[in-house]
Amino acid sequence: MDPMQVIKRDGEHQPFDRAKLRAGMLRAAHKRPVDPADVEAIVDRIEAAVEAAGGELAARRIGQMCLDGLRQLDRVSYLQFASVYKEFADVDDVQAELAELGAEPLAGSVRAAREDAEFPPNAA
Repeated sequence: MDPMQVIKRDGEHQPFDRAKLRAGMLRAAHKRPVDPADVEAIVDRIEAAVEAAGGELAARRIGQMCLDGLRQLDRVSYLQFASVYKEFADVDDVQAELAELGAEPLAGSVRAAREDAEFPPNAA
């Protein structure tokens, strides 16, 4: 059997790299309450999907499967992965993703929420 392939956005084919996939998701989940065995299970599902697709799958589909899996495990890990995968340019992109997650958008700092807050505070 030929080695499994990933079809990149530009049409280039590249070998499926299970270790690279796992490392990217574990990096997103660093210092989060995510069991590495759960990440391994996501990688297993993705590898099975590549096999089921005849040994080739679009990178876009693989990325979406990573996002779907991380979203179920931990929303912060999902957001970390999404910020790189979706190439967030600024906080507006993060807020849009949070809205899509159904979370409250970032409202600013605690200081900004107080009526008497000044930023920067005036020295009295």
